[in-house]
Amino acid sequence: MTIQIAIRIASFLFVCFYAAVRLRFELQMMQQNSYRPERYFRWLKGDVGSVVRVIDLLIVVVLIMCRFTRWEVYATGAVGLLVLYKGIRELRAKYKKPLVFTARAVRIYLVGLVLLLAIVAYPVFFYYPWHATVAAMAMAVLSPLWVCVAVWLLSPVERAVNRWYVNDARRILRSMPRLVVVGITGRRAPNTICTVSCPSVSAW
Repeated sequence: MTIQIAIRIASFLFVCFYAAVRLRFELQMMQQNSYRPERYFRWLKGDVGSVVRVIDLLIVVVLIMCRFTRWEVYATGAVGLLVLYKGIRELRAKYKKPLVFTARAVRIYLVGLVLLLAIVAYPVFFYYPWHATVAAMAMAVLSPLWVCVAVWLLSPVERAVNRWYVNDARRILRSMPRLVVVGITGRRAPNTICTVSCPSVSAW
């Protein structure tokens, strides 16, 4: 294995790692927008010009421009190290609302990864190392698209899961025919009222 092949392989793996990290970030933003694409797109519209996204797009341009130069291998290696640093930095970042890997989030993330890797796998299978690296970096740039596609593909599954919870709640209610329902209205301290009144209702 020559040093050039080693650089190409390492850079490709680093870029794939970064694409997975970017997909994770977009999932986090989708989760904060209640998995609603219309709300997510409103947020994305204000973030599309962020420094991170502009740098990622410039990296793709640099890779394409260096394709037919003698600096192509070195540029690919430099890009690999840069995105590795960016990916590690992103994973270490602290957020007020970090990503919570619920069952739904895991499903979306896995489907997004499958979509991403399916496209990257073509140049890998036919051994086009440069094309594979560029494709992986382009997938990182397009990570918002894969999150939205994953949410759309999984929408029937999520509806089925929601129906199951509703039916399970109905089953539980039917199993308690003597259930006492107490309605608490008003805007002032409903939680406090509920906490104070629960012992009395239980004793009754």
